[in-house]
Amino acid sequence: MSSSSTALEVSSGIAPTGAVAGVSTGMAASSASTPVYRFYSPTFQGHFYTADPVERDTIIRQWSSDWTYEGERYSAFTTQVAGTVPLYRFWSDQLRGHFYTADQGERDHVMRTWAATWSYEGVAYYVYPAGSGAPNTVAVSRFWGPGVQHHFYTADATERDTVISRWPNVWSFEGERFRVPLPGNPVEPSVLTQTQQNAVALAKEYLKYLSFSRLGLIEQLGYEGFSTADATVGVDHAGADWRSEAVEGASLYLDEWSFSRSGLIEQLEFESFSTADATYGVDHAGADWNAEAAEGAAWYMQSSNYTRDALRAALVRDGFTPSQVEFGLDSVGY
Repeated sequence: MSSSSTALEVSSGIAPTGAVAGVSTGMAASSASTPVYRFYSPTFQGHFYTADPVERDTIIRQWSSDWTYEGERYSAFTTQVAGTVPLYRFWSDQLRGHFYTADQGERDHVMRTWAATWSYEGVAYYVYPAGSGAPNTVAVSRFWGPGVQHHFYTADATERDTVISRWPNVWSFEGERFRVPLPGNPVEPSVLTQTQQNAVALAKEYLKYLSFSRLGLIEQLGYEGFSTADATVGVDHAGADWRSEAVEGASLYLDEWSFSRSGLIEQLEFESFSTADATYGVDHAGADWNAEAAEGAAWYMQSSNYTRDALRAALVRDGFTPSQVEFGLDSVGY
């Protein structure tokens, strides 16, 4: 790590201005661990990490004046294997950097609190969670540099200790944030049992025809007689995109019933989608909320002879905004 670098509060390695913004699709899917490459930019005073060789080569070829290639720094997985979790990646155009976290709660907090600053790019690659008991793994430590507002990540214990001892006023140590295969001792993905393979197959079958949240599908496999552990393995190996599932679920609900935006988010949360995924699903379902309010008003009037005030109260209770409520009232002649 360059001693002149400092980094950001919700950002880790920075991609150069105009560089690939968004997770590249160049990574080849593999169940074996793959190298994670690191760059340092004296221009942006931060680091950037990618497991995508296409993205790596693009930066080397097009932005070598801004980014110094530092080589392989640890390894991770481009597809989820047993025991791993997604490492989520964000990009900040304002702060000119990326932020990585394996903590879904932290991901959701950033999306909820810092949406104007941080754009969610998806899963960068897969790692083991902090505190994982997986053999032959090493901790990836995280530092926070308030000066330039970037995070710095390292799987090298010597580098970690050097930063702690030499630059305590520059970098604040935040501890272990996830784990990766130990250099020279790659962690081979666990071989699935026959029961777990059956769980994977059934999870994929459900996902062909129905919309599920991750927790909802685990619960469904439990109803089919799988243990929680086997159901979890089955769901996590089914290749689902939970945000796409949330969009599909929101669309299905809108095809059948009238919902306000907040009411539909609440419904998806009831289906065990995270708040972030539920919000994404609802906002990408293509709803016309005025039309939804009008549909709701019509349904209420068909079911009972509502007065204007009673109908207004019902639409407000359903979560429609004041302007949407007025649109709904107007649509039924009130």
